[in-house]
Amino acid sequence: MFRFTCKILFSIFLTFLVNTEVSGSQCGWGCPTLPPNTVGPCVELCPSAGCDFGYLCCSNGCGHVCKIGIWTCY
Repeated sequence: MFRFTCKILFSIFLTFLVNTEVSGSQCGWGCPTLPPNTVGPCVELCPSAGCDFGYLCCSNGCGHVCKIGIWTCY
């Protein structure tokens, strides 16, 4: 079970590190887009060491918070 869990975590880690190009678009992990006129608390809540695994430091409209990254192409 431990080996299986390690393989899954390693696969997720590699997915975060690799940016691929699909149909001429650049794809990768990014922050979710905010709805128009969104304003969150004006505080910096991302730790200086970075967010936990799988999370990104994203804007909340004023400050920054750790959020789960989403796969985006642009």
